[in-house]
Amino acid sequence: MTNTRKAAPSGFTLLEVLIALAIVGLSMAAMSEALVTGFTQAGRAERESKAFDTARNALTLAVASKARPITLSTDLPDGLKRDVVVRERRDLVAATAPADLVPYEIDVRVSWPEGHTRRSIALSTLRLGATP
Repeated sequence: MTNTRKAAPSGFTLLEVLIALAIVGLSMAAMSEALVTGFTQAGRAERESKAFDTARNALTLAVASKARPITLSTDLPDGLKRDVVVRERRDLVAATAPADLVPYEIDVRVSWPEGHTRRSIALSTLRLGATP
């Protein structure tokens, strides 16, 4: 007796391979888009963190220094721009308050370019200082 059964075909058909390649291609495109978005967001977060650190340091220095009205604008590396404004706020003092102390408002704004616009972070505080 001879066995006339045909052997089962082995391997994949061309259609199965093309469908698998299409699925892999779509998956790779989606992953690359997520990767690009991740890198973009990481860069944005790094610039924002650097600007916040710069503003916080400027505010700390302004609070620690002798209180006096001043306006200072500085261009920093990486496109950062720092603006510091210190002004008297006598309107915050009651008429019965001692005259030897004056409140000063300290505003710090750091801005940086992002795309076609500029973003910024602003910090503000009050400090008591001696009358000028």
